[in-house]
Amino acid sequence: MTSLDKIKLHFPEWDADRNPSTHDYINFRNQFENMVDAIDAGYDLINFVLYTQGRERVTAALVPSSLQGAMWQDDDSDMDSDDDSGKAPQITSYKQLSKKSKELDTMLFPLLQRSIKACIFSMSTS
Repeated sequence: MTSLDKIKLHFPEWDADRNPSTHDYINFRNQFENMVDAIDAGYDLINFVLYTQGRERVTAALVPSSLQGAMWQDDDSDMDSDDDSGKAPQITSYKQLSKKSKELDTMLFPLLQRSIKACIFSMSTS
């Protein structure tokens, strides 16, 4: 089995001239956020981005109906619990981010700029 550092990442791209729809942008945004979320220190960065946009983290969990029910419950986990003690604290300002998250943000910005392809004129007039 290979280690994570040997896996080549492919950064998502969005060509706003070819695919200008809101759906295409949202698809690109979700792919980019998922990629950042998987990077060390990216989880808090994405939490902050979601907070600034008034969005909430959506964690999809697909569980087949054959694996649902009391028979599959773990004694250590209560899936219906409203206890938020396991949640990370909400990051509401940039200064709350860790140094690693801020460094990641600085490294990702040029990659984000290169990931979006569009004519400057078309973006400024729309």
